[in-house]
Amino acid sequence: MTAETNAPLLEATNRAAEPVLPAPDAATPNLERSLLSALGMAQAISPPLLSLAVFVLVGGALAMLRIGSPILNPIILSVYIVTLTLPIYRRLKRSGMNPAFVLPLIVLLVLVIGLGLNLLAWLSVTRLIQGLGGYTNVIQDAVNAVALQAGLGADGETGRAAARLMASIVLSIAPALTSIVFSLILSAFLLIEAPRFGRLLNTSMKDLPFIGLTPEVMNAAVTYLFVRLRINTLTGLITGLLFWLIGIPFAPLWGLLMGVMSFVPYIGMVVATIPVVLLALAGSGPTMAIGVVVGITLLNFAIENVVAPSLTGKSLSLSPAVVILSFAFWIWLLGAIGAIVAMPITVLLMLTCQRYESTRWVSQLIGTTDI
Repeated sequence: MTAETNAPLLEATNRAAEPVLPAPDAATPNLERSLLSALGMAQAISPPLLSLAVFVLVGGALAMLRIGSPILNPIILSVYIVTLTLPIYRRLKRSGMNPAFVLPLIVLLVLVIGLGLNLLAWLSVTRLIQGLGGYTNVIQDAVNAVALQAGLGADGETGRAAARLMASIVLSIAPALTSIVFSLILSAFLLIEAPRFGRLLNTSMKDLPFIGLTPEVMNAAVTYLFVRLRINTLTGLITGLLFWLIGIPFAPLWGLLMGVMSFVPYIGMVVATIPVVLLALAGSGPTMAIGVVVGITLLNFAIENVVAPSLTGKSLSLSPAVVILSFAFWIWLLGAIGAIVAMPITVLLMLTCQRYESTRWVSQLIGTTDI
């Protein structure tokens, strides 16, 4: 067979090996046509080159997020606050209240409650910073005494490390409180715009890829976060009262920190307990410190394994390993605010991946369901 005879056969074979994509017609939306074109270009690129391009793009995006975190953090936190208040807004509307009064009432509640809690925390942190030298000295002596009894050495390094840890935790709270003030103000304006954004998502934007799923995903995320808000509010009140009863200094501050950090399942309360344990050790000795550790551990176990799954459902439960990795990643990327928004972002990712067959395996890895 000659080369001229083989040419049509080779041409047909090459055409068969090419990826076949649906041809966009005039009725196909512009964005979907762009996605089809991009998919065709991606299939034409070799897999190693495509993987490298994705790696570079993701790395560049993460670098930009890390560099811009001082600006992005208040914005992310304001969206988080708005998400938490949406269920209250909807319930008040369904209760029959005049819609003209519901939105201003929600905005006022957010500002009053948020700024009030922020002021309480600020006053406590200010007083704590003023007496931080005395507290760290007492903590250092108490930890050194325990280390000496346990045979861990008498060089004092353990006590100094504990004192530095206490100081770093306290000093990291103050900048976060400053960002929260701006976030509360921004969240008030976002709440005013929330009804308009809702109408856009349900009308002109509902047919767009990905964005069309936003209301359904957001409803599930809002339900999850509102349940966590109720659980964490109760957690903060209970722990704050218990700390006050056993004589822990600045008990309201630590109760508030417990409530906020409880948005991070499993490890949030553990991190928030560190300064309380150090203060209990310095003020009342090892027995009280051990009692605080045991009590918080039991409370944390009950919340994460009994209370939260029964209220949110198993489909919204997160893998403990994913929680720890997400917590570490978002703190590295965004700082202290990353600890608060780590779980909402992870839940949104899980819910979004559930909506697509090709990414459902990612949702199964993040969550605790087997199928």
